[in-house]
Amino acid sequence: MAKADITISAIMLILVALISITLLLGLFGTKLPSFARDLYCKTIFIVHSSTFVPQSIRQDESYCNKQNLLCKHSAESEVFTISRFNSSTTVVLNFTDSHNITLSLNISGLQLLGGSLKLSSLEPSENLTVKGLASLAELNEQNSPFTVDLYPAINRTMRQCTQDSNNCTLNITFDADSGNAVLHDIAIQHRACAVEKTVLAEMLACWMRAYYGSAPKGFGCCLVEIPASCALPAAITEASITELLNATPGACDVLPNNDYGCGGSNKIEMQKNITSAGSDVLIEFKNKMIVVS
Repeated sequence: MAKADITISAIMLILVALISITLLLGLFGTKLPSFARDLYCKTIFIVHSSTFVPQSIRQDESYCNKQNLLCKHSAESEVFTISRFNSSTTVVLNFTDSHNITLSLNISGLQLLGGSLKLSSLEPSENLTVKGLASLAELNEQNSPFTVDLYPAINRTMRQCTQDSNNCTLNITFDADSGNAVLHDIAIQHRACAVEKTVLAEMLACWMRAYYGSAPKGFGCCLVEIPASCALPAAITEASITELLNATPGACDVLPNNDYGCGGSNKIEMQKNITSAGSDVLIEFKNKMIVVS
């Protein structure tokens, strides 16, 4: 009789436990505050996402990806160099047709540090002046190339427009009575957060942690924080990320995206464009792909 009582008690305990787990799973399947979600992801989620739980109440395996990340860091700032005016690394200045030539560069959203360029003679250019910066009586083969320090012009421009201005332009005006010169070795330095490079590096690292797509389950890899102080001159898109992949030797063989001519298949899904600072970028391995959101 005692043995029967023990068996009945055990059955009742198992039933109570199953009912309790079912109720808890239903409770934790709803939207949770962050502290409760953290606790859930470290405990009950393991059971709740298991295959023996009925599919109607089973939690998606990616639900806790943001809580169980392998890394979390901010995009670091780097110094970048602009080496072009109007998409050209060299510009010919012909003072025969016009004695006054202005080159403009849109610097909206950029944190400029300084810069320089060089002028070399094609034909002697008399009374050459770089407005507000430098003056030469004549630029010829003997005194060229002549290096122009752009810092004063950059400093003036940065005082006139703020970083969030939609129309901030650096203008450099050249004036000469005659002759031709070529502008080259353009080097304008600006500081920016290397968001695109950081995101791509973590995408590649995540893909390798997933054994190049053969990992059996999805998981969260990294949360890249973009500080509010970062300047993003242009939106980061799947196309721009893939362009960076294409520029990295062998990268398209590792993490392909044939939607944009990189490799033979598509293993990248960007669910949003990265358009502003002060936000986070989540990188996951999900559905056999690298997902950026």
